[in-house]
Amino acid sequence: MGAAQTHVQRHRKSAIVTCPHRIYGNAMIEKVFLKARCRYLLQSRTSAPQVIKIQHPCKTTDHILVPTDAFSRFCLAPMDHPVEIDAKGFDIRRMPPDLLGRHRDGRILKKARFAAPLHYGGCLYTFQRPQKGAPRKSLADNRGMDLGSESLLTMLCSEMIHEDVPPLPHTDAPAPKNSLEIGIVLHLHYPELWPEFATFLQHAKLDFRLIVTLTRQDEALISQIKASYPDARVLVDDNIGRDIRPFIKVLQSAHLQGLDVICKIHAKRSVFSGVPDARFGHLWRRRALLDLLGSPLHVQKTLDRFETSPDLGMLGPATLRLKNGSGIDPGHEDSLPTRRYLSGLCGFDPSHIKEDYFAGTMFWVRTAALAALQDVTLPDDAFTEEPEQTGERFEHAVERFFSDCVRAQGYRLGDIEPLVLARPDIPIRSSTGRLLAPHALLEATRAWYRSRWQQPFEQDLSNHRVALVAAHDVEAAGPQIEDLQRQGWLVCLCLRVTSKSLDTHVATPADAVFLREHGGQEIDIWAAALRADPPIWDAKTLSLRSTGNPAFLTFDRGPESMKIRSQLENALVWNKPSETLFRSRALLAKFSMQPTDD
Repeated sequence: MGAAQTHVQRHRKSAIVTCPHRIYGNAMIEKVFLKARCRYLLQSRTSAPQVIKIQHPCKTTDHILVPTDAFSRFCLAPMDHPVEIDAKGFDIRRMPPDLLGRHRDGRILKKARFAAPLHYGGCLYTFQRPQKGAPRKSLADNRGMDLGSESLLTMLCSEMIHEDVPPLPHTDAPAPKNSLEIGIVLHLHYPELWPEFATFLQHAKLDFRLIVTLTRQDEALISQIKASYPDARVLVDDNIGRDIRPFIKVLQSAHLQGLDVICKIHAKRSVFSGVPDARFGHLWRRRALLDLLGSPLHVQKTLDRFETSPDLGMLGPATLRLKNGSGIDPGHEDSLPTRRYLSGLCGFDPSHIKEDYFAGTMFWVRTAALAALQDVTLPDDAFTEEPEQTGERFEHAVERFFSDCVRAQGYRLGDIEPLVLARPDIPIRSSTGRLLAPHALLEATRAWYRSRWQQPFEQDLSNHRVALVAAHDVEAAGPQIEDLQRQGWLVCLCLRVTSKSLDTHVATPADAVFLREHGGQEIDIWAAALRADPPIWDAKTLSLRSTGNPAFLTFDRGPESMKIRSQLENALVWNKPSETLFRSRALLAKFSMQPTDD
């Protein structure tokens, strides 16, 4: 092996191994130190999915659930700084320099079956075909969610892999306001998950009717539920049909009487997925809960859509929506006979059956959109007892039929965009939302540009009007800045600069200066500045502008500004520049605000 070239530093319970050319796995070695600007090949020694940890010099750690049940070789793209990686279960080799350098990684990444983005620009990916006998022989893109692997983690920030729920966003947002009567239907097969659901329900700040279905009589659990929600309705039934049969029974009961919309959630763990500790279902559940109930602002947008769009019947997580053209769903063909049978029972035209539903069966739905199921008799023996829950079963077909029912009732399905958990103090070079698929990893570079405040606002802004002017040339922005200041505005110059110029001093009459590397579209640099300095949101009036153009958006502090804040924070993880332009125009229309020249 060339022991003279290998240096081992042994510590109490771990060792760090450094190698100029190759690193070989060792059962005694737990950690490996990887050099900057080097590409490494990770060869798995196990066929079971495993969690690896990649620690950056600033102590930020990525936790990646690696699908070693589907692939055996992974590549870690070159990074600008050294990292420490948990090497247990892997042989790690340093790959020789390539004349094409990073461009080669980019070309391979476009074809990657699995790509997990890391902090600070790193990416772990594989470009081999799935192994024979993997959970899915064809790992379809599906907007980044490979159901046959564990790339679901790429839809979440690293903290979400832990059992404890991390701090959720927008805690200072007001409670959602609407005229709808709301219900939450929770199937709780695992009592230990109640604290997690309670956290999300309390954070959403909703006024709702809670219906909980259990699979066993648990007085202690019922007492916990009643302590938080005294009016909760708790139903106990046999463990048959997973969450589907209990939901059908709730639909056919009087518990939903008077409700306009309901949110269906359940304690998903997918213990039969073959993943240790059921991490697959854990991540799947967390993604759905984040998008459905993870933020009062997110919930407010969801309810507003139901109120303003009478034809909208169901809303679910965009990243969990499986539809025609988004990838292969082997269960579609298997479920067709049952779905045609159910359509006949409901009196529907089978033409409404489509390959389009929310995987995991967690969604918001209008009660009228599922009214046809209230009078349908489904015998208990049609459902499957839990020990037999493998492969495509009756309940899996019913899961898909919920969407068929919505369409047949004259309603449509809609997406809920992923909730962003990026924190201002951690430079995220990957998305917790839609930046999932390999192509998106290459295209959505706007989310990770470096930035800094050269001169932040120092005064209280609550009684001031503040204008953010996006520019790429200081001199060109000068006249506009001076004109705004004469009108009584405090002006922040949001300047796009090169990476070499990021640390230079910019001379400008502006009251504050924010510098961002490259910067992308104007909406990106506004969003970056607002996220980096939240007190700007305290301004009496806020105006978003660019050099030589009228105001893109001008609004006063209030409830609407909280919605706009959520929109702008999500702008940092939109996939493509074209999507940014499209959504920026939609932002104007959404809040009925026209550009002004005041």
